[in-house]
Amino acid sequence: MKSIKNISLSLLTLGAVSLAAITPASASSLIWNWDGIGADPNGAGNPLSIQASFDPTTDIFSWTVTFDQLTDGFTLAVSPGPNPKGADDLAILYVNKYEEAAAFVYNGKNDSTSHLNHPSGAGGGPIPLENNLDTTWLNNISVSNVGDVRTYDIEIDATQINMFGDTVNPPLNDWTGIAFGQEIGVWFHWWDQAVVKFDDTTGTPDAWWGEALPCGDCDPRQGWLDISHQPIPEPNSALLIGIATSLILVRRRFRSRL
Repeated sequence: MKSIKNISLSLLTLGAVSLAAITPASASSLIWNWDGIGADPNGAGNPLSIQASFDPTTDIFSWTVTFDQLTDGFTLAVSPGPNPKGADDLAILYVNKYEEAAAFVYNGKNDSTSHLNHPSGAGGGPIPLENNLDTTWLNNISVSNVGDVRTYDIEIDATQINMFGDTVNPPLNDWTGIAFGQEIGVWFHWWDQAVVKFDDTTGTPDAWWGEALPCGDCDPRQGWLDISHQPIPEPNSALLIGIATSLILVRRRFRSRL
């Protein structure tokens, strides 16, 4: 049997490693971890985990999601509380399996035209905010597979997205962009056997569902997750929760070895 001293030292070492892994990049980052409730995979893949972060001081936003199959891409709108569906003050993010992404003004619709015809009158749709032709806003985008499990990890600088309301005439005083605070609202849709592709000149989505793939008798599927008013812990609270969870897992791991 291992000595208590060796086990304690190992616990401290693994605890330190776990702490380093969960510490946010910024002390002011807000972090949301999905509780696993409410997703409808609809044959497009089941999310195994989702984590979002937003730093209100830098406008850095990140989204990491892992699916139980090789899901082909997703669309995402995030709000500071209400369900984004029906909103006219938010951005919508498009990401595909080719590590391409773009952001547009979201029109609040719950379909493949969500990037068109903004209802506020700010201009004819679509209204691009960021596109895959200029990737300077993309701090990171990666799609990785482990067997049939696929993880999307994207981090963006949302500064220009969140400033859009100040750049139009008249200004959109209620414009949010992509952000959350003490609460989060999520409109998240993902696809299987379908890929959103972007026009090489404008960066606008120009192919959807089976049209995007030369697959003949494709059976495109779409899953979704709608969330409203989920509370966000304060940054320090999120860190403490992560530390506690990590140490519990480490303790269980060592207990199983005794």
